[in-house]
Amino acid sequence: MQHIRESMEIPGVAENPSSTTVAQQIAKRKGLNFALKFIAFALVPITFLMGAVSFLEATGEKQQMPNLSSHTVNGAGGKAAAISQVESWLSSDPAPLPGGAMVSWDGYTERSAPEPLKENDERPSYVEQAHYFTLRAGDQVYDSQVLVLVDGEHGVKTVDTPSLLPRPVEATSAWAGETPWFGYRGNSPSDAVTTAIEAWADAYISGSPKLLKQMTGDGKEGRSYVPISGAQDVTVEVTTTAVLAPKTLAEEESWKEPDQLIARVELLVHWAGEPAPKPGDKSVPITFDVLVIDTHSANAKVVSWGGVGAGPGLSPFSVGLDGVSLKEPSKTGTEDGDQPNEEEPAKEKDAKDQ
Repeated sequence: MQHIRESMEIPGVAENPSSTTVAQQIAKRKGLNFALKFIAFALVPITFLMGAVSFLEATGEKQQMPNLSSHTVNGAGGKAAAISQVESWLSSDPAPLPGGAMVSWDGYTERSAPEPLKENDERPSYVEQAHYFTLRAGDQVYDSQVLVLVDGEHGVKTVDTPSLLPRPVEATSAWAGETPWFGYRGNSPSDAVTTAIEAWADAYISGSPKLLKQMTGDGKEGRSYVPISGAQDVTVEVTTTAVLAPKTLAEEESWKEPDQLIARVELLVHWAGEPAPKPGDKSVPITFDVLVIDTHSANAKVVSWGGVGAGPGLSPFSVGLDGVSLKEPSKTGTEDGDQPNEEEPAKEKDAKDQ
């Protein structure tokens, strides 16, 4: 048998087509070329096509999903039956929850029956709706749930009676270390800051949009601020103030107290026509978070305000109404631009003379 020496055995010798090694290498190259062509001209388009189909299917499913709005949620088929069930249950005699009352309806979840295992088995046509409520009796608050069966043909049906799960009324352990605002550091307000807050409070209950805007220092034309009307005077208490704290240790080293702060302010409003509070009266205040700027100067100003907890989100003049013109109250009880009717006294005098 003739022995064929392979080209790899003798360096410098040309490829021998009959060589087993060369034949294997040629076959490998052909296979690799075929694989590359298959990937480029077949696999990539197929993958792209499959992705496009999946995208269209997903888009189609999204388009077919119902548009949930407040109307569709609040118009749940079993809502009325669930509310009626809770009201009837609370008014039972003897009462299952003495002194209990419904605080709110908190929504619902819905569940359909699974597909039957056998083709001949019938799937229930109704759905289960679990409706959630908040109930209260004295100082105790409860979660309650009512199950309602809803069927397009047979209507609705409540199942059994409501549940009752108490919520914790007070913390089970003492609170410690709480701060009015996350990311802020308490400070001591200057006299200028306290004066600015008191001036803002007087303007806020004055009923005068012009005075309130003047106190903020807002110079933009066409922007208005809405004050409280009908108040006679106000007592102000600044319960706490804080400035934005540094976020890193590096900032801490070079940190200087900012020239603006937020304050928690309580207003005890004496409304016109109401008896003046007496010493020792426990009046309930109105509470605000306010933003004060230029706190390192004598010209500190309150430039924005909001509810409790709103402080970190306040920015200068953010409560102003652009493009809104508000009328000033007049001393005669009419608004600017309205003329008091001077004919009425004359008519009354003529009637008396007759």
